[in-house]
Amino acid sequence: MHRRNSRQERAGRAGRAGVAKAARGRRRNGGAAPADDGLEFDFEAIGRRLVRIRSLLGYGIHGGQTALLRRYNVSISKASWSTYESGQARLPLQVARNIMRIPRLKGLTLDYLFFGRLEGMPAQLRAALERVDDEAE
Repeated sequence: MHRRNSRQERAGRAGRAGVAKAARGRRRNGGAAPADDGLEFDFEAIGRRLVRIRSLLGYGIHGGQTALLRRYNVSISKASWSTYESGQARLPLQVARNIMRIPRLKGLTLDYLFFGRLEGMPAQLRAALERVDDEAE
């Protein structure tokens, strides 16, 4: 059996401590987690945008998640989608890309999904998302 030297043991403990510290920071930040480039992901805001997208596609609150996932083959479970919408989990990049492939959302950007930026999207999609935002308020 190979035993790790003390440097490796210290590095392992430091890595685990860093992960735990980041998780505590997210809880204190209300679900926001720092991105690699210094920007912060706000999980709750991402979840609200997912709800807006679902509304834009015509899938309501009751049974809408299941119908949306089945219709567009987003390849995740309803439980996972619910955690993304509620801001309890980080939206994986692959799932975001699957959402962007939905034909009615042609032109949807990662900037909108993760940061709420409407720039760079087709005017028609931007206007539709803004209408959904206005209806929600």
